[in-house]
Order: sequence, then C-alpha cells, then structure tokens
Amino acid sequence: MTHLFAHPLIVKPNHQITDYKWLLYAINSPNFRNQVDSHSTGSVQKVVNTTALAQFFILTPPLPEQKSIASILSALDDKIELNLQTNRTLEEMAMALYKHWFVDFGPFQNGKFVDSELGSIPEGWGIKSIEELSERVGMGPFGSNIKVSTFVETGVPIISGQHLQSILVQDKIGHNFVTPEHAQKLSKSIVSAGDVIFTHAGNIGQVSMLTNQNRYKEYILSQRQFFCRPNPNKIAAEIVLQYFRTTSGIHELLKHSSSTGVPSISRPVTNLRLVEIVVPAIHVQVNYVQLITPLFSQIKSNEEEIEQLTALRDTLLPKLISGEVRVKDVEQTIAKAL
Repeated sequence: MTHLFAHPLIVKPNHQITDYKWLLYAINSPNFRNQVDSHSTGSVQKVVNTTALAQFFILTPPLPEQKSIASILSALDDKIELNLQTNRTLEEMAMALYKHWFVDFGPFQNGKFVDSELGSIPEGWGIKSIEELSERVGMGPFGSNIKVSTFVETGVPIISGQHLQSILVQDKIGHNFVTPEHAQKLSKSIVSAGDVIFTHAGNIGQVSMLTNQNRYKEYILSQRQFFCRPNPNKIAAEIVLQYFRTTSGIHELLKHSSSTGVPSISRPVTNLRLVEIVVPAIHVQVNYVQLITPLFSQIKSNEEEIEQLTALRDTLLPKLISGEVRVKDVEQTIAKAL
C-alpha cells in the first residue's frame, strides 16, 4: 500500500477504541487524503503539520468492526506480498539455473571443452556477437516524437523504465498510449514477444523481456529504452535476457555509461551489437527454455493476480472505511479472491 506522508508523522492509536491496522487503512483512505490536501501547504512539496493533523476527523466504527475491516484488507495485502516474494524467488531460481548451465557448465562437465576468447566452453558451442545473433537491435524514438501531447486513452502502449523492474516486462503498473497511426510512424521502435529491452538513460542497466503472456501484442519504446530481437534460429531470447542480468552482462552494459548529468549509456545500440556471448548448442538451448518457461509463466500469472488483488483492495478500502459497504457484504468476494 502507498503511504500518505513523504515524511514521518507519528500517530499512536488509543488501543481501547482504535485498532492500529484499521487506523493505518483509514489514514490511507480517500476521505482522509482529501482532508490532508485541503490543509497542506507548500508550492513544491506539500506538507501538513501536526496541529492540523490533530483536527482531522475519521468516522470510527466499533472496535470489533475495525478489526474485521483490517483483517479483510490485511488478507489482501498479505496475498499481494506473498505473490511478490514468490516472484522474487522464481527470478532467483531462473538465474541460478542459468548460472549452473551457462556459467559453471554444471550439466556438461563430463563432456569435452575447448578454448575460446571468453574462456573454456563445451565443445560444439560458439562465441557470437549480439549483432550476429539478432534480427534487429534498435532504439526508442527521439523525445520529440513521443511526448505527453501524443498520448491517448487507448492504442499502442508505451514501455518505460517503470515497466522494466522485473525480469519480465510488467503490465500491472499501467501504460501511456499512442494511436496505432502514430506508432506506425515510429515502427522501428515497436517491440513484441521475444524482444529483450534495456534502459540506456536514467535508471540504466534495467533488462526485461516481453513474452506471449504480456497483455498487448505490440508495444512502443520510450525514448530512454533500446532493444534487441534475438534470432530464434540462433539464440533463445531467454539466454540473452539472463546473460545481461549476470554480473558480466551488467558490466558489458554499464562499461560505456556516464554519470554526468542524467546517467546514460553512450552509443547504446552500437555498443550492444559488439557484445559477445557464449552460444550453446541448439539442443541445449531448447532443453533450457523448456525448464525456464514454466518459471516465467508463473511469474506472469502471479503478476496478473497481484493486479486483480490490488484493484479489489483499492476498491474496497474507501467503501469499508466510510461504512458504505459492511464486512459481511464482501466476505464471499474476498474468499473467492484468496
């Protein structure tokens, strides 16, 4: 849950009449937020002092009702957090599997190895550049071609840094959109399932991949992203993705970065094309993808459930806190969601 105050204010509930969890939800309800907004001062960063805070009103149901409300909302938050933790574990499992196969070469230790410019690798494997392995390596559009004035309510969604916070591109955060006609003018920046996407300015070093489980068939990059489209006949996109999330891959991305002004990677497309990676034999890639796909599918399923649970919580919170809806009215809905 997003908390209301940027700086801490301590509120100690009277436990004889107030449940502390219920109070936390009440403080984050729209009614309380409206009171804060109406009493806040400051032109740049809004602030509210403790004197004003003490005068705010909260409709307070009996303590047993407070506990019931808090229990329902907490159950939703707990399930959201469990899904987030599960996804972090799944990402760790996916990375551990990648390292075991393609860094430590665990399953192949009994085979023959040969020397390469990147060290000893299993016989039959190779070393190729991203340019050799990709159908396309491209940039997001210039900032003048994609800006607030081009946004519409629906259309082709835009991927920005906030969508690259996980191993797979996230849809639950929401998108800005441009019209399909405008997207076609920027067709060199359109991406879809199997594309690996990077951030080259701002929060540099982010790497995520689009899958068939993403909500939209096509996306368009923001001006701070770039991408590669691995050739599936040469390299699995999952291997490219995981490589650039290892220490070595991150180093390859960031060794051309600058911290002057906005952090950025210089000549991102040119330098990405030059990166060389180990290319396993095709049958090895197929076996690896078969193992990794269920992990990625579960991550996306969990994200969808997080989105649904968050929407349900955000819908119920103001209604339960205001008394518009009673606990008994939503118990079956919560039971089905959990």
